[in-house]
Amino acid sequence: MTRPDAYEPPPPLPVRRAMIGGLVGFAALIVLLLLIRPLIFSVAPPRGDDNLGVASFDEIVAGPISRAVLLTEPRGLLGERTQPAGRAAVTLIIALLPGSEVAVLNAWSPLDPCPVTVAGDGASLVDCNGRRWAIDGAPLEGGAQPPLQRFAAALNNGAVIADLSAPVSGPGAP
Repeated sequence: MTRPDAYEPPPPLPVRRAMIGGLVGFAALIVLLLLIRPLIFSVAPPRGDDNLGVASFDEIVAGPISRAVLLTEPRGLLGERTQPAGRAAVTLIIALLPGSEVAVLNAWSPLDPCPVTVAGDGASLVDCNGRRWAIDGAPLEGGAQPPLQRFAAALNNGAVIADLSAPVSGPGAP
């Protein structure tokens, strides 16, 4: 005997109906994501060589480092190497200067077609012919020796950010 006020559970949801509802919901989510992604890229600023992270502060505390960097387009820098897809690469020397300033230098000699490396003392740079520069790119020897190409750089939240679109000093600087 059933009582009129007794609780009767609702009939169970058919499995097929639940599966179809779940698949439709999942498809709607994917379509929404595919529509939002291009919108994000249309609002974001274009990436370029004028705001490029080249090192972290922790890397340069121990001394100058050498780092190869891929550019978005060829810039005509000294020692620039052509890469696939119309890109270019350049090797940089990144050093911490007194006063928490940062030097980002082109690791290519302005006098000879050869790379510049960090000298054994860690306080100067040397090319294949023994010419020396300070870690800020200034020549250590007198005469008409030009400075190394130097790029604008700053520390930003523990990262070294450089503007590699054009050197600010050295050969080829405006």
